[in-house]
This record gives sequence, structure tokens and C-alpha cells, in this order.
Amino acid sequence: MGKARSAFRFLFRVTTIWLVDAVSLSLTAWFLPGMGLGGHAGRPAWLVALGAALLLGAVNLAIRPLILLAVMREGFIVLLIAGFFVNAVMLRLTAAAMGGGLTVDGWLPAIAGGVVLAVVNMVVSGLVGIDDQGSFYRAMIESRLPRGQAACRRTAIAA
Repeated sequence: MGKARSAFRFLFRVTTIWLVDAVSLSLTAWFLPGMGLGGHAGRPAWLVALGAALLLGAVNLAIRPLILLAVMREGFIVLLIAGFFVNAVMLRLTAAAMGGGLTVDGWLPAIAGGVVLAVVNMVVSGLVGIDDQGSFYRAMIESRLPRGQAACRRTAIAA
């Protein structure tokens, strides 16, 4: 029963994160000029948002860690800038792969979209109560902290 419960919890978490990502992407596209999200090829906008969030998540899962690991040794500022650049590239790739429904009208809207999407996602995730357990950025920050501080931070977050 424990394995089934763990599998259910994992699927529930993945589904929740996927829905939060779709809502965050929709809010970002609604809010930000130069980005758009709407119905396409007879599919409603909410279905396009779910597809775009799924594709964006898959592209981010496959490519993002490799790029960020490559620049990790250059320092936190370079890592932060690279993260924003990677967000822009991932948004552009996702929009191109969607073939419509999600539009990103250039590099400036893509960079701004990556920043706004990250902020909106953080806010929506916080409202829903999703923690960042296992997050790449959390692991990066904790690896830079002295051993005692990382343990204190984990204990404070768990409380």
C-alpha cells in the first residue's frame, strides 16, 4: 500500500504543478504585451494552455539543467542571467513547437515573459501550497551555504 500511496502522491504533485504552470502561463500571456495564448485549430484556450505548459515543462526538464550546470561555476550572477536567458529560449522553442495558440513576439517579450512567468508561478505555487522540494535552484543555493546553514534552512522550511 505504501508504494501505491507514494505513486499517487507523486502523480497528484505532478498534475498540480502542471495545472499551476498552465495557469501561470495563461496569466503571463494575458498580462504581458508581446505574448499571447488563445484557442487554436478548434481547441479552446485552456487546452492550449495545458499543452503549452506540458511542452514547456518537458523542454525545461530536458535542456535547462544541462545549460545551468554548464554555467554554474561562473558564479551566482551568471547563473541567474543564464536562467533568464534559458527561460526566454524555452518560451520561444515552446511557441514554435506549438505551431499556434502560444505566441511570443520576439526576444524582448520572451525575456520579460520568462521573468514574469517565474514570478507568477512562484506566487501561484505559494498560494496553492507547493513547496520547492527538489528544485534545481534550491539545491544550488543549499550547496553554496555552509553545512550548518543549509540544515537550519531545511528545518525552518519544514516547520
